[in-house]
Amino acid sequence: MTTPRERTRALLWTRDFLRELAHGDAAQLPTKELRAQALALLRHFPLRGDIELAHLIAPDWFGSTSLDDNSGGDSQNRSSTSRKRT
Repeated sequence: MTTPRERTRALLWTRDFLRELAHGDAAQLPTKELRAQALALLRHFPLRGDIELAHLIAPDWFGSTSLDDNSGGDSQNRSSTSRKRT
């Protein structure tokens, strides 16, 4: 069963991943099409504030974006290759 905290963490990590694809080093990306697709998805992906609002409205579905144990969406605290998958 997915907990609200896990659901929020997945949203934050996915946003970080899409941002890396869209704005990362072009030499490391497989194709320009992949980069364009990541940009298109980011345009409609919820912002951190949107996710926090969802938490306030539906706390049984979404956890807070201010996760205290470094398991949240702060991409500066972990590299894309060392993310834990739950």
